[in-house]
Amino acid sequence: MRSVEPSCRVALHIGAALCLTGVPALSFAAPATSQTDSEAGLQLEEVVVSSRKLEERLQDVPDAITAFTAATITNAGMDHFEDFAARVPNLNFRDNSTFRGGQLFFTMRGIGNSQEGYPPVSYIVDGVPRDTTDSIDTGSLQNLERVEVLRGPQSALYGFNAIAGAINIITRRPENDWGFEARALYGNGNDRRIGGTASGAIIPDKLLASVGVSYRDDDGLFQSASNGIDLAFMREKQAHARLLITPAERLEIDLQGSFTKQNNGSVYQAKLPNPTYIDDFDSGLDARRGFPGEQDRELYHLDSRIRLDFDKFSLISVTGYGHINQSIVSSLCYDDPDDPAVPNAAGAAQCLFGPAFGSNAAPGTAIDDLYLSADNFRTTTQDLRLASRDDGALQWTVGASYLHRSAIEGFDGGPILAPDRAFVNRSPTWNGKRDDWWGVYGQVIWKVTSRLELTANARYDDERYENTTYTDRNETTVIQVRAPGSGELIDTQREDAAAFQPKGQVSFHFTDDVMGYASVSRGFRAGFFNTGKFQIPEHTTDYELGTKTTWLDRRVTADAAVFYIDYSDQQFSTVTTTPPFRVANTIPKTRIHGAELETSFLVSRYLSFDVGMGWIDAEVGGGTHPPGVPEFNASVGLDANYPIAGGWKARLHLDDRYNSSQYLGQGDILQVPAKNFLDARLGVENDRYSVMAFTRNAFDVREAQFGGVNFAGGFVRGANAPRSYGVELRATY
Repeated sequence: MRSVEPSCRVALHIGAALCLTGVPALSFAAPATSQTDSEAGLQLEEVVVSSRKLEERLQDVPDAITAFTAATITNAGMDHFEDFAARVPNLNFRDNSTFRGGQLFFTMRGIGNSQEGYPPVSYIVDGVPRDTTDSIDTGSLQNLERVEVLRGPQSALYGFNAIAGAINIITRRPENDWGFEARALYGNGNDRRIGGTASGAIIPDKLLASVGVSYRDDDGLFQSASNGIDLAFMREKQAHARLLITPAERLEIDLQGSFTKQNNGSVYQAKLPNPTYIDDFDSGLDARRGFPGEQDRELYHLDSRIRLDFDKFSLISVTGYGHINQSIVSSLCYDDPDDPAVPNAAGAAQCLFGPAFGSNAAPGTAIDDLYLSADNFRTTTQDLRLASRDDGALQWTVGASYLHRSAIEGFDGGPILAPDRAFVNRSPTWNGKRDDWWGVYGQVIWKVTSRLELTANARYDDERYENTTYTDRNETTVIQVRAPGSGELIDTQREDAAAFQPKGQVSFHFTDDVMGYASVSRGFRAGFFNTGKFQIPEHTTDYELGTKTTWLDRRVTADAAVFYIDYSDQQFSTVTTTPPFRVANTIPKTRIHGAELETSFLVSRYLSFDVGMGWIDAEVGGGTHPPGVPEFNASVGLDANYPIAGGWKARLHLDDRYNSSQYLGQGDILQVPAKNFLDARLGVENDRYSVMAFTRNAFDVREAQFGGVNFAGGFVRGANAPRSYGVELRATY
């Protein structure tokens, strides 16, 4: 019965929402095989993806892929990474923005990420890879054409950390005709957003352009329980520009630039008496701060994609440059020193570096604790490849890629002393890092017959890592460390790694509508230096069987996959109570079994829905479970529209997500029980305008996203956002 219960809970939430909104006659029953005249020829939209760097029907690609089209993205109001993650089987997203913006943890098929490490998937925007999890969560995603989520190793074509898969973001290309879109949103927490895009031809067919801007001013949904100050505020400005240049018939130059500037609240986790309160949101254990934490983020990306076509092949160059600069000023008192919830015997708040007395601090004692952190990343990527242009039996790609990343990151921490607010730095921790990574790769797709296809691809990666530890953020004084083996004192630590990652696939079309496939592949993720300690690279061996099917005259698709992963040297980090407050761990061996099912169902021209389900059986050495991996997850997306008058129609969209229980800590600790989340949108629209009321987390379900050790006199917990709601207006010309 365990596999039935989650689906029932999802259906109950969907059904309750339908009743509340008064939508009649919506049924999940399969349609009759006979069709009325108005429904004759009705079919699901045919989805075309570029996951193998080719334009192909989704149902013909022998990989597990969840694809979101422009229509799905608009109807569901998707504009952040977590909106997509919630709809993908065996992709579990955990938002740690209660600590700092841009910090997120997620697992794909049981493979997650460690703090300061590379993400478990390659995240690609218009062909250009992003190198850190911070560059995944860069604010609102605008002007999207399609999102493709590929599950399973994708190293040959996507490189850089595609150990668990790849996420391919494709934005809309500008066209000759000028088009404009404007958007405004107002939500609870005084959330105000405006934005717009424009695109068209400067010189028809030769020089096309698009620009987009957005602005957000949000007070947030978290306030300090002691004094009511806003803790989760957000001020965000974004801009994006693109030029598509075609100086000759066979040459295309695609130039893009983007900028994001954020000022947002940070470090507003709650303090719990002990870990048993991890799921207790009813005891008034809310965040309390003497002053709000504040984070500043600036993110720049400059990208170019040049394609030169010859008769039989194309030469493609993709270049990217990214710069992320972010800093935090906050308190490490997880209680308000002016009004502590759990004071010590002297009436002080318990903070990381000792007791703090707030405005009552006597000379020489702590007013509060101060946390000053910074992360500065600069990344350059280059990919150069040749790809066949034939649509014949043999298609091939060969290429080489390079990544260079430099970073300085760390923090200062200590008490602020009365009476002059002098800062005593008790934890200077700064590391300068440099990673250089190059690889060569190739892929061959051979259509042996009209039904049988063989695919082989492989990649070889070679990496160099360096780390230098300093006493301050200005990198003025080096802290020497002892070299492994010799014990010699050295200024800079150096490590290297190399990996060969082959993949083989066979697929067979039993009929035009039923395809099966099998694959075997090796996955690899880079190592990294974590607070001066080297975290060794990871490796996987993956085995997968899958099928893709279409039914009822293309009104139903059903895709399924089963897989087994032999996972070595899993990267993980834990929080500790002593500087540098983080320890890098390696889980030597993890074995993962899993299954996935996705189906889309066009019930009528007014109603469609999608269902996704994932199951994971993961076990690390000793019989425990890896953190952040629920055994079962399921999602239902329902879209209903109905004509009103004058070209207007009513639209209802529902998204429901269920996760079974999971652990936040290594060794089966910090268990979070099963949770169910519902998002809804209801409004009216025509070809140009839409007015939509929305709610996220409609039933106000609270869930721990992060849990620390006994830290600063208590147990620290980060939680998801409570219910939000508002109205959104769109206009398109």
